[in-house]
Amino acid sequence: MSSLICVKCGKKAIKNEIFCVDCFPISIKVKPIKMFFCSRCRRYRLKEWKALSKEELKDHLIGKIKVNPGVIVDAELDFKNKKATLFIAHSDNEFKREINFDIEFVRTICTRCSKKAGGYFEAIIQLRGNKEKFPYLFKKIEKMLVKKGEFISKVEERKEGIDIFTSSSKLSREILNELGLSYKMSRKLHGLKEGKRIYRLTLAVRVE
Repeated sequence: MSSLICVKCGKKAIKNEIFCVDCFPISIKVKPIKMFFCSRCRRYRLKEWKALSKEELKDHLIGKIKVNPGVIVDAELDFKNKKATLFIAHSDNEFKREINFDIEFVRTICTRCSKKAGGYFEAIIQLRGNKEKFPYLFKKIEKMLVKKGEFISKVEERKEGIDIFTSSSKLSREILNELGLSYKMSRKLHGLKEGKRIYRLTLAVRVE
């Protein structure tokens, strides 16, 4: 049986309910949220380090809020004042609820930026031969590294060509193969990690 009047405030009740849209009881639970972000590349640490747009950040935070009954279909977040307006859908009705939330943004440096700052590298790609093609190849190599979350730590110009120091030996070889560039590989022992030998590779490329 439909109630015409909200038992709590006296306003018009929702069809087949005893409460209006403002008084309808919805349990909202949100735990304190701590977000780590890299002060250099501005990425956030989720399961892995990732760049987030404002919408992606909002969706991530909405996922931390639990409502019952209903589902959150949208939200307006005020990070400065730590307030949120939630729009909740349930049984063909939409409810608007305002809450306070506890969020802390922690500035740190991600693993990639820490390695980059320290000059970390696993491989040296040596470009030799046709120097006119070097700028194009360098841009391609850099773009493909960054796309996979890796980086170029430094570049050294030499009389005979350029040396590109990269953060991933495995990816460097994959990129050269993908670009159709043949290379000669040599390796040098760099150290030990968990009892395993760590090598740095030199990939010598002759550009025709």
